[in-house]
Amino acid sequence: MRIQVNGSWQEVEEGLTIQDFLDSWLKRRSYDNTLVSVELNFLVRPRQSWPGIRLADGDIVEIVRFVGGG
Repeated sequence: MRIQVNGSWQEVEEGLTIQDFLDSWLKRRSYDNTLVSVELNFLVRPRQSWPGIRLADGDIVEIVRFVGGG
């Protein structure tokens, strides 16, 4: 199935939850999963809901990483 992630379309396997997808996506980027927020189809999804939300074909996912600085 295809989902849009941060503006780019990607092929992913069916049945993935937000948590499943993030585990793989963040690992490839060496990001800390405690420092990201996820929007699915224009709604921010609370972290505790990620394991229970399955992605569907055509979903739009935005992943935002928190960055500190001064």
